[in-house]
Amino acid sequence: MRLGFLLTVSLLGMALLVAVLGILLEGTSDAIGGELDELRRSSIEEVLGADGMDQALKAATAAAYRLLAERYRERAEISHESGNEWGALTPLDLDSVDEQLEEFEDALAQTGRAVAAGAELAQRRGDRPSADAVAQQRRFGEIRSQFAVHRGMLERLVHLIRYHPNEHVREYLQDELEPHYEETMAPLLREFAGAARADLDGATRAVERLVARATTRNRWLTGLALALALAASLPLSRAISRPLGRLHDAALRIGAGDLEHRVEVRADNEIGALAAAFNQMAENLRASTVSRTFLDNILQSMREIVMVVDSTGTIQTANQVAVEQLGDGEASLRGRNVGEIVAGGADGLESGAGECDLRRVDGSTFPASFSRSELRGPGGSREGFVLVARDITERRESEARLRRSLHEKEILLKEVHHRVKNNLQIVSSLLRLQEGDMEGPNRDLRESQNRIRSMALIHEHLYQSPDLANIDFSAYVEELVKNLLASYGERGERVRAEVTVLTCPLSLDTAIPCGMIVNELVANALEHAFDAGGGTLWISYGPRNGHHELRVADDGRGLPADFDLTGGHSLGLRLVSALTTQLGGELAYASSPRRTEFTMRFRPPEGQTT
Repeated sequence: MRLGFLLTVSLLGMALLVAVLGILLEGTSDAIGGELDELRRSSIEEVLGADGMDQALKAATAAAYRLLAERYRERAEISHESGNEWGALTPLDLDSVDEQLEEFEDALAQTGRAVAAGAELAQRRGDRPSADAVAQQRRFGEIRSQFAVHRGMLERLVHLIRYHPNEHVREYLQDELEPHYEETMAPLLREFAGAARADLDGATRAVERLVARATTRNRWLTGLALALALAASLPLSRAISRPLGRLHDAALRIGAGDLEHRVEVRADNEIGALAAAFNQMAENLRASTVSRTFLDNILQSMREIVMVVDSTGTIQTANQVAVEQLGDGEASLRGRNVGEIVAGGADGLESGAGECDLRRVDGSTFPASFSRSELRGPGGSREGFVLVARDITERRESEARLRRSLHEKEILLKEVHHRVKNNLQIVSSLLRLQEGDMEGPNRDLRESQNRIRSMALIHEHLYQSPDLANIDFSAYVEELVKNLLASYGERGERVRAEVTVLTCPLSLDTAIPCGMIVNELVANALEHAFDAGGGTLWISYGPRNGHHELRVADDGRGLPADFDLTGGHSLGLRLVSALTTQLGGELAYASSPRRTEFTMRFRPPEGQTT
């Protein structure tokens, strides 16, 4: 039999017993509730009503006595003033008597409802009224009729007190009203209350008997349910615990290394299927032990440091290379925390890959590159990681040699730029001296001098820059324009230059042609565009629509009508055209009487900002 079916049947049986027990308990609860409701609606209310009527009659009689005493006191106070005249009673004097009579009537009505409820309950059950119930109804009828008589006596007494307050009133109170209460009303009320209390005691005993029977029945049912549960659980326990015990013993033996042991459970249920799966697992485990040896051989043959670390950071396995480079035998590494062999602690391995310093057993360290791979369990839980590291001492030494060599070359290149700049400045100075020996200004020498100075300025910026391959083109253009204005003396002082150049590094192959183009176009504007009043120059450079764009504009007199962009006989414009072609760009111009603008656009080399 399947364990699932057996468990289902057992649980259904227990559920059925609980349901039956619940239904019986609910029926008992309803029966007890009905009996209690009968008590509340009949016997208890009858007792309370009888007590209320008795107290109301006593209070009404006492109120009549107080009313009579008040009238005699008033008579004594006014007899010497008004003779036999009496004052009228105030409504407050009569309220106490009326209130007590109303309370009696309320109690009488409550009692009447209780008596009627008892008769209605008996009729609803189909029972004939008992002799006690008939007698109780008779007593209630007598109480009602005698109360009408007693009420009439009280009303007559109040009338006499109000209009004829003499000694006959006291005699009427003592001889007729009190005897009627003591001899008629009080015995009837006591008899009625006694019968109601007897009914209450009987109903209470009936409820107690009902509760006792329900308790006994529930105990029997509970015992029966317990016996059935035990009868169902014992075979189920034997069917589960014994095979599981054998599975437990087999697991311990296989865990101890006895891979030939098998579980002898042949039950045709879930435990039998579990035993078969367990035996298959043991067989697979026995077959896989050869693969583990093979993997251990691979681990030991690797030329890198390999360590297996558990989730607590403890080294569980280390290959031979790790033992040789870090420890003194495998025992010196196994069981240690991985943070002890990483300089700076295990936090340095959190990146997953990188470089760190590993510490040997003797305390010395060496640089290593590492990679870390997480080990995950079947459920995805973190069980540790595998650390693979390689000694990079030789690589670090090679990198240090390369850095030293590169630093030496940078120094040498700076020195080359410095000497080129000095040589160009010497040539520029010679041209300036030659210009000074000549009579009158020589524009060709000055232009040559400015061209040489623009190239020397680039080498000066490279010498001062930490990046020997690129220069800051913005700073270079600002200084170049300032030098050009200074070279033209008073004419240059009357010209205002606005430089708007994107702050970006340019390579030497781009910066030199662009710088010479700026030099030629600015020099051409200073030479031809302005009259004695001066003007404004605009120089801008920056990316636009995927190209780099260099603009030089002035607000001078404009270009002549026969202007030739290719240069004609002008060496400067021919040089600008040649440099634009060298950059693979395009040169355009626009001229009006008040503005001339040259635009050179080219596509920057790969890697250059656009």
